[in-house]
Amino acid sequence: MSLHPKNCQEKLLWEKERVRTLTEENKKLLSQIDSLNNQLNDLRLSMKTNQLGALILKTQKQKQTIEDLQNRIKDLKSSNEHLLVRLARMQIK
Repeated sequence: MSLHPKNCQEKLLWEKERVRTLTEENKKLLSQIDSLNNQLNDLRLSMKTNQLGALILKTQKQKQTIEDLQNRIKDLKSSNEHLLVRLARMQIK
């Protein structure tokens, strides 16, 4: 057999070999898909029983709220400093 099939019989042998290898690869991939589906189902069940998903979302929401509050505090401190400066200027006059 050469690297490139020359006649119909060689083409047929090439295609049979190709089909065989693709079938084997397909079986491997299907078993991997089954394994991943099982892992996904286990993860879903675990998340339902432990409520990890809800806790993760709640934590993310709390982090965002804390960040927003910290930014608001910085803004208020800045405004407070400006007011104190203006008050001091008014008292000097």
